[in-house]
Amino acid sequence: MEPDEVSTYEGKSSILLLFQFGNSNGLWSTPAFTPFTFIIMIDILVNDQSHSLDSPLDLKSLLEHINVSEKGIAIALNQSIIQKKEWPNTHLKNDDQILIIKATQGG
Repeated sequence: MEPDEVSTYEGKSSILLLFQFGNSNGLWSTPAFTPFTFIIMIDILVNDQSHSLDSPLDLKSLLEHINVSEKGIAIALNQSIIQKKEWPNTHLKNDDQILIIKATQGG
């Protein structure tokens, strides 16, 4: 039996599908509430090294995840510099390319 309607509800890292079937009176009923949870892997490049993330991260969280200090660095996302104040609000997507540039002293 094919469902009459499929509703999708997306969360941060899961998708819930709700199948609805019509009954003989033409009324909608939901005989089964079947949740599916999918782990969404996000593949990104950080300084030309591949990383797979099992949950969405923002730039600030990425630095914690890969153990890089926030001090003295700049970040480019897909060839655009992102201001430090925007790191917590900049969420990574599949195939994003991140370049982390570290300031150095010397002469």
